[in-house]
Parts: sequence; C-alpha cells; structure tokens
Amino acid sequence: MIDHLFRREADVIYDDGSNPPVHVSGHASQEEQKLIMNLVKPKFFIPIHRRIPAVAHSAEIGRDR
Repeated sequence: MIDHLFRREADVIYDDGSNPPVHVSGHASQEEQKLIMNLVKPKFFIPIHRRIPAVAHSAEIGRDR
C-alpha cells in the first residue's frame, strides 16, 4: 500500500513522525542477512517479495559474501 502511495508522489508520514521510514518491518537487517548467508552458504540467492531498491541491496549483499 505504501509503495502505491509513493508512486502517486504522496508525502507519507509514519506513526513515529519519520520520513523516510524507520525500518521495523520484521525483515532481516543487513548484518543478519550476511550471517545467514555465511551459515547456510547457499549456491543461489534470489531475493523476492521486496521493493526493487531492497532487492538490489540484497543482491549486493549476496555477491559480497
């Protein structure tokens, strides 16, 4: 829903007053993603179900491991 608002150039203000938002979605942090990748050592890593900037960032983390 928030992505749709941004696409319409809405100024989204969050409950805590932050803009841009504070990340509290339950997704793993960058360090948590690195830890999981180092523990699991996947042959392939495909980030899904995220916004495009987050997918790009996750792909970068996957390449760096």
